[in-house]
Amino acid sequence: PGVGTLTARRAGSQVQSQRLRLVDQRVTVTVSGRIARTEIEQAFHNDANEQLEGTYRFPLPADASIAGLELL
Repeated sequence: PGVGTLTARRAGSQVQSQRLRLVDQRVTVTVSGRIARTEIEQAFHNDANEQLEGTYRFPLPADASIAGLELL
């Protein structure tokens, strides 16, 4: 199981989203003093034979912040 989740549905559809399968995850942590920089790469697989729109959810601790986000 991964940390983040991705649910998706056909664009404009009111049908409930389906959870996409996590197929790869890489985590890199670098510690410098009291700061830990954590980079997480995740790949999800779309089993549908069409393009979907998704919602990505990623829980963060209360004292954490996001420095960047890249979707490919």
